[in-house]
Amino acid sequence: MKRIVTLVISLTFLFCVVDVYAQSDLVDIGKTHNVKSIDHDKNSGSGSSSAAGTGLSHNYVDLGEECGMFLNEEYQPATITMKDGNVIDEKFVRYNIYNQQMEYVTDEGASAIGNPGEISKMKIGDQVFFYQEFVFKDRVYHGYLELLEQGNCELFLYRGIKYTSHESPGPIDNSKSIKKYYMDKTFYYTCNNSTLTLLPEKKKEIIASLPVPKDDVQAYLKKTGNKLKKDSELVDLFVYVNQH
Repeated sequence: MKRIVTLVISLTFLFCVVDVYAQSDLVDIGKTHNVKSIDHDKNSGSGSSSAAGTGLSHNYVDLGEECGMFLNEEYQPATITMKDGNVIDEKFVRYNIYNQQMEYVTDEGASAIGNPGEISKMKIGDQVFFYQEFVFKDRVYHGYLELLEQGNCELFLYRGIKYTSHESPGPIDNSKSIKKYYMDKTFYYTCNNSTLTLLPEKKKEIIASLPVPKDDVQAYLKKTGNKLKKDSELVDLFVYVNQH
């Protein structure tokens, strides 16, 4: 459970000031609740006993895409639309992927939105996020999903931190270890206002799940060379589906 260092009740019910840098052994949101930590000594070239205890080694584990603690380090202007219709547009916000929080700037420093369930959508720069309910491995979660393609069929992306890696920079006395983060991406979709559903990982299953004739989708993929391997290729597929 996150250790709350400071809590200040603000003038609005939506925002509260918390220690957004508090570390957690268990972040119970989406796939982030399975975060695994790996200690790695660059000098020895092998994992520590901590890694061995989890059956992991930095040498052979596919850690995935390296990222930062935040989706973007810089705070960006945001427009927050509430479920009651109110709009808040004076905040500068950034997405803390590790702690699964949207942070904003106050006179006191960095604060986190304390009641995300009352948000309808949030636009940060050119990105749009929804705080939604979704299912992963038969468990129901609530979290921030980015809308990647809007239309009759919509594609969403949930980001979480799958691994953190603590690496020793060298034998210098008092040197601090370097902490790295590795992102885990999960895609969800909805067509014809259906329930938000986990996008299949296999190409054939993705094609079968869409409301477009299978032969047409396969012809499109072959013509464009789309392998459905990259984020942009998945977005392109949904753009095609929404145009047909």
